[in-house]
Amino acid sequence: MGKLIDKVREVGQSGGAVFGFLGRSQAGARKLRPAAILVTLKAGDVAGAEAAAKAGADALLLGGWAPATDLGALKAALGTSGAIWGVEIGANAAEGTLKAAREAGASFAVLTPTAPAHVIFEEVEHFDRVITIDVPRDDLALL
Repeated sequence: MGKLIDKVREVGQSGGAVFGFLGRSQAGARKLRPAAILVTLKAGDVAGAEAAAKAGADALLLGGWAPATDLGALKAALGTSGAIWGVEIGANAAEGTLKAAREAGASFAVLTPTAPAHVIFEEVEHFDRVITIDVPRDDLALL
């Protein structure tokens, strides 16, 4: 499993019912959160990334990312916020795109409906993939 799955599992889970000697001191340690916050922005939007991290975003999705994109400023802006980031992969994905994203520091990738099929089968350990699909808009699309 990757970091995105871990983040999603954290949401909605409280510290649980604790009993024993430390029960009262640990009972309110972690607040229940009803939803995760995922912010979509352009790969070069450092100010937006910093603002999202300060506002408590759990994850950032970078659109317009390419393996040659310099993300040093973005990583510095996220600092110790605990927010993870991933990339959006579209039709222009080449062989090794997911591996390049993982090496750049991404924790996950969102594959658009136009992404080539070979991207789904790339083997990258501890890297989550979210596959999006187009919702059918008419009867012919349902077939």
